[in-house]
Amino acid sequence: MMAEPPPVHRITEADDGAKVRLGPGESLVVVLPERPTTGYRWRIATTPAGCRVSTDSFEAPTDNTPGAPGRHTWRLDATDGCSGVFELRLQAAPGRGGDEPARSFAVNLAP
Repeated sequence: MMAEPPPVHRITEADDGAKVRLGPGESLVVVLPERPTTGYRWRIATTPAGCRVSTDSFEAPTDNTPGAPGRHTWRLDATDGCSGVFELRLQAAPGRGGDEPARSFAVNLAP
């Protein structure tokens, strides 16, 4: 009998502030809209202890509509008791704006 793979939890912009239980071997996938042409991109502010970011990628929009958002995706893998806040900040590129984020997104993780 084959063992089932560990669960992968998928969250989006609607889950801002959510609490997610992430046991050892489980993963969390966060997908947020991003428009890099505006000069703003999502950047990792904090990563919880016991987690590692295994994916940090951007997928451009599939249509040619000006200003259409793409998707920024992160995958966190729980290596131990993943506990803490995974926070992302939508910020201007260095030298293109202030240090204050335009927005933030956070997920509270617990083992």
